[in-house]
Amino acid sequence: MQHNPRSSARFPTVLITRERKRCEEFCAVLEQAEISVVAAPVLDIHPLLSSSEWRTYAQALEQYDGYLITSAESVRSFLKPLLQSCEATGLYEEATAKRLLSERLYCVGQETARACAALGLSPALIPATQDANGLLAAIAQQGPQHNKRYLFAGSSEARDTLPFGLSALGATVIRLAVYTIVPVALPPTLRSLLLCGEIVRVALNSPSQLDALLTDLELEPHDLPKDLRFAAIGPTTAAALEQRGLSPWVVSPQPSMRAYGEAVRDALHKEHKPNRISPIDENKEGVSFMPISFKQSQAWIERARHIMPGGVNSPVRAFRAVGGTPPMIRRAQGAYLWDEDGNRYIDYVGSWGPMILGHAHPEVVAAIQAAAADGTSYGAPTVREVLMAEKIRDFFPSMEMVRLVSSGTEATMSAIRLARAATKRDRLIKFSGCYHGHGDSFLIAAGSGATTFGVPNSPGVTAGTAADTLLAEYNDLTGIERLFSEYPDSIAAIIIEPIPGNMGLIRPEPGFLEGLREITSRHGALLIFDEVMTGFRVAAGGVTELFGIKPDLITLGKIIGGGLPVGAYGGRADLMQQVAPVGPVYQAGTLSGNPLATAAGLATLEHLTPALYARLEETCKQLEDGLRAGLSAVGRDLYLTRYGSMLCLFFCQTPVRNYTEARHCDTAAFARYFHAMLERGVYLPAAQFEAFFVSASHTHDDIQHTLQAHQEALAIAFSA
Repeated sequence: MQHNPRSSARFPTVLITRERKRCEEFCAVLEQAEISVVAAPVLDIHPLLSSSEWRTYAQALEQYDGYLITSAESVRSFLKPLLQSCEATGLYEEATAKRLLSERLYCVGQETARACAALGLSPALIPATQDANGLLAAIAQQGPQHNKRYLFAGSSEARDTLPFGLSALGATVIRLAVYTIVPVALPPTLRSLLLCGEIVRVALNSPSQLDALLTDLELEPHDLPKDLRFAAIGPTTAAALEQRGLSPWVVSPQPSMRAYGEAVRDALHKEHKPNRISPIDENKEGVSFMPISFKQSQAWIERARHIMPGGVNSPVRAFRAVGGTPPMIRRAQGAYLWDEDGNRYIDYVGSWGPMILGHAHPEVVAAIQAAAADGTSYGAPTVREVLMAEKIRDFFPSMEMVRLVSSGTEATMSAIRLARAATKRDRLIKFSGCYHGHGDSFLIAAGSGATTFGVPNSPGVTAGTAADTLLAEYNDLTGIERLFSEYPDSIAAIIIEPIPGNMGLIRPEPGFLEGLREITSRHGALLIFDEVMTGFRVAAGGVTELFGIKPDLITLGKIIGGGLPVGAYGGRADLMQQVAPVGPVYQAGTLSGNPLATAAGLATLEHLTPALYARLEETCKQLEDGLRAGLSAVGRDLYLTRYGSMLCLFFCQTPVRNYTEARHCDTAAFARYFHAMLERGVYLPAAQFEAFFVSASHTHDDIQHTLQAHQEALAIAFSA
């Protein structure tokens, strides 16, 4: 089955030739309409004036009758540093400088006006006009322009008509080049997607962007892919397209990012009527069962069993908890997976959590390819490692220092080693059902009591290792107090999935997490939050942000690698300073801070904006409400939990508060439900005790298909 990205989503992806931070409103409008946007600049801005020149213009602030500003970039490159220079030199107080500038300010376009407003500036004489001609006419109506002096601040390449028009009216116009524009090469992935016709909608913000794009692609206009269409932010850009024989697909009615986004959105809505993206047959009665061929998957799994244990490289992939043969996945895009037999699935596994943006996000792929072109591993410090650690700290302020590793397991193993060294104690408390990777200290089962010494639950884990791990029941503070009483001054730390996702998704009862913080502080033990799964999922800052609790150490993984192997641990600076090379606690890794993983992680984290989380919350709420409605429709009262973009449907009718209660679920009914959903093109985690993951790529149609399949699958699950 050939890959056609236009069939894998309701709308084609839109490329806007600008940095994302300068087109947030455009992106937000499209993403709220479930339209994928890729922002990639083809031009870069280089400021031209020195600090001494700024002092000169600050001193001459009142010598001009007007300052002509026609772009938001001129605001950033001229007005902002001018105000800073006024204040730095002591020539004007901030309020005075802003008043004097506002009295002389003339600007074009709503985007320019908003950039001015962000600096506390507002044109006092003439409100911002939509175009230069409107401003010119308004200035002319003010009276004779002889003896008037204006300063026009723009790019070195500017050919604006406004200065010429004012000169014709008798005014003196000083043209000041405050920045220059230089071409920027597109990432190789985006170039190839454009050239092969995979991206067919491009939003331009200026004629020079069109020229830069054509130069980068090394094509003449008539050689462009026939399906490629260009949107223009205004008439000037539209005219440039027409001059090159390219008919504008969309022309924004106003030169603002929001209006531009709305125009592109509306055009796409007209072109693409809603369609169902199901990989299976449908009829008026709902989602029909369609036998899916697994011949290729079965053949490959059988072949794999001869060379890999169970035919897989991680046990849950083998479908032992639900039976049957797992699909052998060939590729993924957005919210979808395709297997070797060509079956397509709506994916709620998301590689077990990392794919919050969806699979193969163009900017993440481009970042990986660009990094790979510079080498795949160095075993030496890199800038991206620093940027990644700083970015993590931005989301998790209590991680005052960060160490990058190659997996979540490595992060948790390193964290407990550090905790034992810092406290000079050996014992560790973990909770039954919480998963922290396959380190020996974590593969411990309960003994005879609910809270007790652990015993190994995997051959190869020594009894001595198990003896240092104490088990407690999740949501049971009394048991924690008992353990600290029985083993005073010997417990180094509590490690916990603060919201567990590996015994289903379980809610912490009110006061439970706060109680752990108080108890550990009182006894001189450390509190470790394992947020490998919940970090960036339940909230941008994970459970730490959601509950306002400050653990001593935090472990992360999954999302921070954008789908590549990565992990991190960090916390209080005094603790992290004990890690080698500055401290005695040894931890090292050949591939720690790998350049591909950090590139993918940074590209992913850049997209985790409040707008994305708001959209994700809307999608997840739709799914949650629909799942509950489906349960009511078939007369079942199953227990459903959700935090952020994680969900779990427990096949039991009472609330689940811990692992003991989770084990009462009807796993046989879940297995029937799982396979019914799979046959209807919905790929769920292959175990009752795993969470569903929703991505920013899931659409309204995906959710509707899932909900209809859900209702039918429930009927099958309880028919036995």
